[in-house]
Amino acid sequence: MSKHTRGGLRGIAAALLVVAPLVALQGTASAVASPTPFASSNAYAAATGTVAHLGGVIAAPNQLVTVEDAYSGATVGPAGLGTAYVNEMNALVQPKLPGTGDLDGNKSYGRGSGAEVGLQQALPTLENQLKLQRVAVSAPASKSKQDEVLSLPANPVIDASVLRGKAEANWNPDGTCILGKPISFGEGYAADTVVVPGATPVASSDPLAADFSRSITQLVPQTSKTGQNLGTALGLLAENRQVIAPVTLFPGTANQLQITVAGQWVLQAVAGGVPGSAFVRYAPEGFSDPSTPVVTVTLGTGATKMTIASVTLQDILGNTGLTIPIPGVATIRIGVPPHKIGDFAKAAVVSPDGTSAAAAVDVVSVTNVVAGLADLRIGHMEATARVPAGGVSCALPVAKTVDKDPVGAGETFTYTITVTNPYDCILTKVHVVDEVTATKGVIWTVLSADPTANKLTDTLVEWNDVGPIAAHSSKDLKILIRVDASTAAGKFTDHAAATALCGSGTANGQTDVIVPLQGETTVTVPTVTADHPPLAHTGTSPVLPFAGLTLVGLGLGLALARRRATTWI
Repeated sequence: MSKHTRGGLRGIAAALLVVAPLVALQGTASAVASPTPFASSNAYAAATGTVAHLGGVIAAPNQLVTVEDAYSGATVGPAGLGTAYVNEMNALVQPKLPGTGDLDGNKSYGRGSGAEVGLQQALPTLENQLKLQRVAVSAPASKSKQDEVLSLPANPVIDASVLRGKAEANWNPDGTCILGKPISFGEGYAADTVVVPGATPVASSDPLAADFSRSITQLVPQTSKTGQNLGTALGLLAENRQVIAPVTLFPGTANQLQITVAGQWVLQAVAGGVPGSAFVRYAPEGFSDPSTPVVTVTLGTGATKMTIASVTLQDILGNTGLTIPIPGVATIRIGVPPHKIGDFAKAAVVSPDGTSAAAAVDVVSVTNVVAGLADLRIGHMEATARVPAGGVSCALPVAKTVDKDPVGAGETFTYTITVTNPYDCILTKVHVVDEVTATKGVIWTVLSADPTANKLTDTLVEWNDVGPIAAHSSKDLKILIRVDASTAAGKFTDHAAATALCGSGTANGQTDVIVPLQGETTVTVPTVTADHPPLAHTGTSPVLPFAGLTLVGLGLGLALARRRATTWI
């Protein structure tokens, strides 16, 4: 092989070293889908929970009752909520929207009630025949509602000292994301609940005990279940949280069965849109010792009362569950792992590509009851989240203005960059980079920046952190530039980009959520007027087509080969 041949091969190899990384970069970019603006996406999330669902309670001869105690629901769908959502027990969570009154929107929906009761109703039912203290709202524009009832008896069905419902549905008609608070929210609260007090009692809660259920939907960062950052776009969370008062079946009888549940229980479904970002999380919160009992079941009263089950956090997290048959009374299931919504035989659904997650679970379920009760779910929760591939995005508004256009030789002008926070959060870590360019022949000097920049050159101004920026406010950044007296005519082009973090705080009791935001803008002002003719423009496009880059790389490699060949001879 001649020296010239070896040199040519080495030149081609050098060209490939230049081009190969470009091939890899192009392949990577095409493999990762870009996020979709949330307001125009097909994303969807729903969360619902009822602390105690009693189905088929016999309140009187030939009278069946369904009871939902401390009931909540929250849904969101930017494409509209035109389909009703009915849960596993065929109870309505969200009606078909839009409706009328407080349900005149179809983007987000919240529902909360201390109790809902249906008498001899065929399920699913659009409205319970007997409605006890329910509030619900839906939005094309944000709204909220709260209602509270003290000592509302409805014998022979239910009695309680306090029933309370809250609902919140948030949406911005201009398409701005809801950040810093839940998109939709529902809360149900019931104290001292006694079911069917006018007939033979079958279920009640301990005196001075309260049931509580809260459902939310919210935008979240793209992370794994362990918190590892997986992207700069956003995902969607559906969450239900519950506090469960002790439940007593057949109170005062030899078969009195009491179920005590400790702590606050949480079911979350999260979809981030990238692999690894979809997951289901289910656990009682607030316990660090896995040997702590979280569910206790006792049978009998007085001297005959005995503990028949004590389930620990370790048992729950072990995902095996516990089944307790009590002959002549009921069968109890505790800590069964989350399952596919509507199908107990299948596991929770989590997509490998990160676009969807969904699950349903009961903290405790009681079946095969011998008298007066066909179905009892304690701590029933459902959550589902779905986003397009790549996740969803929310913009950080960045605007750029100039105080003088045109500008003459020897004059100064000021760029103003405005970073706006339209969200219900405080923006922190607000990083801004501004790039100043101009046509050939334009000569300028960047004189100063206000506030003082961390980096200031004639082509780049950078602020590491100009935050915090309060909710629904903005911050201006100014750059003073002088055009040289000997400049040629032309035009400036300025590009500003910003990134920030938006934190939700702990409003409404949900976990603190911090999401990343980014935005940019480009302006082609001002125009420069001058007596000097512009220099000849000999530059090329800053972004060459891939084929062009390949030819440049090959040309460079062959040129290097020729030079090396000449040296070797």
